[in-house]
Amino acid sequence: MSNETINQIRQLLCQPDTPGLRTQACALCVKPWMLDMAEQSIPGLGVWSKRQLKIAEALELHKRRHAPGANYSECRFRMKELAKADLRAAYLSSANLRGANLSGADLRGANMFGADLKGADLRGADLGWAHLRRADLSSANLSSANLSSVNLAWVRLTGARYNEHTQFPEGFDPVARDMERV
Repeated sequence: MSNETINQIRQLLCQPDTPGLRTQACALCVKPWMLDMAEQSIPGLGVWSKRQLKIAEALELHKRRHAPGANYSECRFRMKELAKADLRAAYLSSANLRGANLSGADLRGANMFGADLKGADLRGADLGWAHLRRADLSSANLSSANLSSVNLAWVRLTGARYNEHTQFPEGFDPVARDMERV
């Protein structure tokens, strides 16, 4: 590996350590070639796990709020401000989005299998064709959200709020799923 490559990695990823994390990563953006290098020893940096690189990528998403098709599985966005984020076809499987502000977000086609969206603000979000199996949307605000093409059979919705503008799949009964109309 060239010294130039090593220096580029240092510039992109090295920040002072923070409690609870081995490092706080994110200066510009995680490049695809960096994920290929995960688990390799990098002089002066040690071994970076794919999880650490995904955290760096997640922090970059938080900065720029535009990442259609990106992979953020198992990332933590708890209580983050992601209003109007472009997350079309993003992979958010098992992501922690508890309490996150996703109002007006474009989540069309996103894979959110097992994602934690408890208490999330999804007002006006477009979840068309999103995969939500085993996701937890309990206590989430779904007012004016588009869920018309989503299979809600295996989604936890207890206490989720909706209004007359929320679009559900044909035949879906929000009252039977213990949702609250606001």
